Amino acid sequence: MSFDLWNEEPRVRVPGLSGRAHIRIWNEIDRAMVDRVAETLAKASTAESLTIDVDSYGGEALAAVDLFVLLDRHPATHKVAFGAHVQSAAILPLLAGDERIARRGASVLIHPAHGGHPDDLAWIDRQIAKIIAARTGAPIEAITNEQSTEEPSGLEWCLQHKIFTRTLN
Repeated sequence: MSFDLWNEEPRVRVPGLSGRAHIRIWNEIDRAMVDRVAETLAKASTAESLTIDVDSYGGEALAAVDLFVLLDRHPATHKVAFGAHVQSAAILPLLAGDERIARRGASVLIHPAHGGHPDDLAWIDRQIAKIIAARTGAPIEAITNEQSTEEPSGLEWCLQHKIFTRTLN
């Protein structure tokens, strides 16, 4: 299952939906997770509220892009993402939340993609940076600067650049 993020239709919110759906993005992000989330979202197609719980050290970058698209395109009118360990590719499903809440002790790592041809990896890094910038409003330069490190992003940086919109009290 794959989606063309770059030719997507605008996000549509449907009034009058009912119910809630809870999506867990835990452990390794891979194609199997994309399939499980797609199945869950199909069953919850009328949910007006979507909770996304992210606690993952990342995984396959392109699978994470597909997760972002699935979650972002869901018609729920209220999407909240909670982040604990939001490492590497796990940043993308977190960003599908309109409200993004850092759990106590949350950690974020935004870094370059690994494990492929350098030209492909550079393209993936640019696309991920564009998604982050589009969802947060942060300058792309700030994202690419943070991406170039292998250090966790501090909570203050994440709040300032709207990776998280707030912390859990």
